[in-house]
Amino acid sequence: MIRALQDGLGDRPCWVHNSDVAVRLAPTEYRFPDASVSCDDRDRPRRERTEVAAPCVIVEVLSEGTEKEDRTTKFALYRACPSVQEYTLVNTDTQLVEVFRRGEPRWTYQSYGPDDHLPVECLGAELHVASLYRRTDVPHNGPSLALESSL
Repeated sequence: MIRALQDGLGDRPCWVHNSDVAVRLAPTEYRFPDASVSCDDRDRPRRERTEVAAPCVIVEVLSEGTEKEDRTTKFALYRACPSVQEYTLVNTDTQLVEVFRRGEPRWTYQSYGPDDHLPVECLGAELHVASLYRRTDVPHNGPSLALESSL
């Protein structure tokens, strides 16, 4: 996901951060998402920088152990951060990417499968979903087909 975001950005003045960099959500609240993107010059990578102040995109890769928190507690925190425009969940059971986008008056939801192009609207970029799963064994189709193939 990080490589796809970096490639999708091209020469735009934005920076992709991995899970080693904290995202500051409030004065006393921060999280370490799997990836974040900021176009705020204050978040330009520097050796001494260990946190992002104004992320516009947050990405979490779902796992059995983190999915509930990613969909509830973390999503509530990210929604409360005014700079966050898109919250992306990358599934690992099937090739499916879910995107929540800040809208007026509510957040919107859209899902994308392996044949889809994933617009990262706040960055003016587009990613191909299948490329996110390249060289993985994540099934192309839903979990029910994966179950049938393993019988």
